[in-house]
Order: sequence, then C-alpha cells, then structure tokens
Amino acid sequence: MNAMRVVDLSFPIGPHFRWTVASERRSTHETGANFQSTVLTVSCHAYTHVDAPVHFLPGDRDIASMPVDQWMGPAAVVDLTHLDENAEVIGVDFEWWVIYV
Repeated sequence: MNAMRVVDLSFPIGPHFRWTVASERRSTHETGANFQSTVLTVSCHAYTHVDAPVHFLPGDRDIASMPVDQWMGPAAVVDLTHLDENAEVIGVDFEWWVIYV
C-alpha cells in the first residue's frame, strides 16, 4: 500500500495588501456569555479557495456537489523567496525554482 503525501498549500487568512479582513467578537465569556462567537468577513475570492465550476459555467456543479478528492492532486512547491514581498510572479519564476513535485 502506497501512502499519499499530503501538503497543505493553504494561504493563511490575515492582513493582506489586496484583501481586507474584518473580525468582530459577538459574544465573550468576559461579558457573561456561555460561549464565544466571532464573525469573520473576508472576500470569497481571497486567500486559498476553490472556484466551483458554477462560478464560470451557469448550471454546472457547486462546491457541495464536488467530492473533496477532486480538489487534491499533484502539486509543486515553488521557492519564490528571491522575489520582493507582493512582487508579481511570472512564468519564468516557475522554470528554475521548483523544489518539490
């Protein structure tokens, strides 16, 4: 049996020059609430996300219709540390810096 290596390629949610994040604590233990609750507001198309086919193709599948194994597959981790923060990434950057396939 071959074990599949899973690498989390998620981009963490946090302050970013392109997208704003708003976090509002609605209830807290300090105010006497039985539970803490936070409302998080982010763009649906920011950070790591999956665009369902219906996003581009009317009448096609939404995320709930897609098995999670369709979101997994071969990937490459690319070392882009030679670029400045928030620099544009172009095709040539991927030709020389692939470190895991």
